[in-house]
This record gives sequence, structure tokens and C-alpha cells, in this order.
Amino acid sequence: MQAGPHIRQILDDLHSLSSGPPFSPATAEFTFTIAANDYQRDLLLPPLVAALRREAPGIRLQVIPSGIPNADMLRKDVCDLIISPHAPEATDIMQRG
Repeated sequence: MQAGPHIRQILDDLHSLSSGPPFSPATAEFTFTIAANDYQRDLLLPPLVAALRREAPGIRLQVIPSGIPNADMLRKDVCDLIISPHAPEATDIMQRG
């Protein structure tokens, strides 16, 4: 069995994933879940909520308590983002300091 046609199909499928319409905040509609504790929520989220209302009215924020954050919250789609002074220990999760 030749792998060439199968590889071509996989590459074509991957290309179709990235060639969709560009992201438009003004028309986007989805819920984005953020895990944060009270301090991070109260300090950082009000400016984000104001910007979303202005620029992306169809994007809804759901904020859940993060407690002691762990990478499984992201892996298991419990949330889309964790805001915490203590980054989860994981090599497969993108982190910013």
C-alpha cells in the first residue's frame, strides 16, 4: 500500500483547517471560560469585559474559581484560560509570566 495518497489527504485536511474565514471579533459568538480567583478576577477582568462589550458583543465570559490551578483544567476543557500567580506545572501548556 502506498502512503503518498494518504499523506496528501492528511495535508489537504490540515490546510482546510487553517484556510477558514478570518476571525472577526465583531461577529464572533461563543463563550470563553476563565478560571481565576477573586483577586485576579476583580483586578484584571473589568477592563477585559469593557473591551469585549465594545469590540466583541457576541463573546460571553464565564468566570469560574481556579482554586489551586492545575493543567488538567485546560486539558479537560474545564476552562480556556487560567489567570493565577502560580502557573500549573506542565510542559504541554503555554504559559506567560
